[in-house]
Amino acid sequence: MAQEWTWWGSYRVPIDEARYWRIGALDLFVARRDDGWLVQSFEHARDEVEDPPLEIASEIAWMPGNTQSDVVHYKAPGFDDSLTLVPRLADRAVVSRPRMPFNIAPDASVTLYVGTPLWVELKAGVDAVTLCELPLMRPSQTWFGSSTVEGALCYAARTYCRTNAQDVPLRPWRAISPLRLENRAKDGWMLDRVVLPVPQLPLFVSTDGRLWTSSLSTRRDHEGKVGDIRVGDAPPVEPGPWTEQGKPRRSGSSSILGRFYGNLF
Repeated sequence: MAQEWTWWGSYRVPIDEARYWRIGALDLFVARRDDGWLVQSFEHARDEVEDPPLEIASEIAWMPGNTQSDVVHYKAPGFDDSLTLVPRLADRAVVSRPRMPFNIAPDASVTLYVGTPLWVELKAGVDAVTLCELPLMRPSQTWFGSSTVEGALCYAARTYCRTNAQDVPLRPWRAISPLRLENRAKDGWMLDRVVLPVPQLPLFVSTDGRLWTSSLSTRRDHEGKVGDIRVGDAPPVEPGPWTEQGKPRRSGSSSILGRFYGNLF
């Protein structure tokens, strides 16, 4: 099963040949030339994509399938015929809102499994020179902050607030982030949104082909204040075993989000 969903890895594209990938909402066409690479991408609209097919490195004639996007010529003479696709997490934090009201009872805790969007990085040659990065399912943008002055531009998402990892559908264009929430207050915690500092998270792959981030956690104290989100640097405890797939885009456990994270719940 893992093999069927593993779109990342290294591929051979001889000179004057082309390959096609369909991952999530992304159509990706790549051709090799003696002086470099031709890359064309096309993003399907989200409302057109319910259960998109997955197609991996299909051999095609170089006839890009649309005229709505440009072909980019990456001049890279001397490279060999290897092309590597690397899954990457988003370059901004992700603000995820529950699809239905979700309330955590007093003195209770829960782990949510939240999906986060992925990008693909194209690298060429034995030196793995980066050509470009493309979103597999482009999210919309939103502002997260205490005012229009202090805050950060983030990506917006929706979550089903699943509490069982096995209930999360296997979708190759996203990673799963386990988020532990603890409510120590004497009233219920109505969850309006969760904010994932995605650029600070490492990426792992499990044996079933799912991509995961490290675990996160936060706590609502006795006075009803939500603390800063804590980022782990190890794989989730379950289901495992794990293989590290990528380092965090940014190091460190603090970010602009931490300065006012708890004030927005």
